[in-house]
Amino acid sequence: MSPKFACIALAMTIWMSATSALADDPPSVPAGPGASPAGTSTKEASGALPGAAGGGATAPGGSNQPGATAGDQTLKGRVHGGTANALAGLRDLGVTCHHLEDALKGMLYEVQRQDMVVVAEPDVIGPMVIPALPDPSGMMSMGYLPPRPKYVNFFLLQIDNLIPMLQSELTALSKPDITSPEMASLFNDLTEEARTLAANRQALEAVARAPQLKNMEIGLKATVLYEQVGKINKLRKRLFHLVKEQSKKSV
Repeated sequence: MSPKFACIALAMTIWMSATSALADDPPSVPAGPGASPAGTSTKEASGALPGAAGGGATAPGGSNQPGATAGDQTLKGRVHGGTANALAGLRDLGVTCHHLEDALKGMLYEVQRQDMVVVAEPDVIGPMVIPALPDPSGMMSMGYLPPRPKYVNFFLLQIDNLIPMLQSELTALSKPDITSPEMASLFNDLTEEARTLAANRQALEAVARAPQLKNMEIGLKATVLYEQVGKINKLRKRLFHLVKEQSKKSV
């Protein structure tokens, strides 16, 4: 074989070898922004989806621990929702007790009005002053004035509106996160008082809506209810103090 044909045959062999190599392993393209590395698929290059198990991604609203999922909603830190709700409920309960006591006071004042008459005036004899008898003021009570129906109905309407409000607030009162034995006892006492409110209210309403209003009967029933509301408010104040002190210790 002549040298010319030998060179041609060698060139053909080299060209065929290069073509075969390119077919088996295509050349890599320079990676641009967002391009996948050579030899990896698009899914493999993009990595695990956010929140996938074992992916180490932080789920929205979850913790920063590896493998956290979107359902992990555990609150971190010292958050005391029950204590805050209990304090708010006790404050509202105090406002209702205050208005109810005012309405009952108005009812008591109405049935305790007295008919006062002037008996005599003090006498002055030289340097001495002789007070009037039987009272130094010279006034004497002739008995109680009859209750005025328009004012009795006015105060009774307020009481009828406030008693159900007080009962619902006592029933819906939430307990704090941490409850001591004294707190539990106070909650039980408030619950018991809520059960007897309706009976005392009905007793007052029966005498306040009677055809003939009697001072003594209305006064006695209103006094029972007034003392009960005062007891509820006293229990509330003590419970509010304990819950507030407990919230300070837990911070």
